[in-house]
Amino acid sequence: MNEKLKTLAQLRDRFAVAQAERKQLEKELLDFPAYTDLVATEKDLKEALQVAEDELRAFALDQFNQDGEKVKDGWKIKSFTIVSIPDVKRATDWCLRNFTPALKLDEKVFKDTAKSGNVPDELVEITEEPKVYVDSDLSRFLGK
Repeated sequence: MNEKLKTLAQLRDRFAVAQAERKQLEKELLDFPAYTDLVATEKDLKEALQVAEDELRAFALDQFNQDGEKVKDGWKIKSFTIVSIPDVKRATDWCLRNFTPALKLDEKVFKDTAKSGNVPDELVEITEEPKVYVDSDLSRFLGK
């Protein structure tokens, strides 16, 4: 058993060293002027792209509203049906009476209720499952 703990401790130690080295390299890269300039340029271009796309979309919608044409060279207009439910309680009540397939079981709430013993036994199976939690500090197995 100690051999498995020793192996795990050694791997964790090597991982921590590799992670620290990577973080140091990342810090050096982040401080490198060419990198910081490129990140700034990328940010500026991303913002400019968003503005240009927003302007084109507004222009395309304006054109569509004027001529009704959905297809132009460079863009298409697609229509989507949007449904909103202003009164969820009324909709739920209606579904209970008329359309039960629209109702979905909230499994998390149902399982929590079952754990507290408030769901009939024939509707759930409750079992205990053991889990192993390994100590986060295994340095005593490194033998340093």
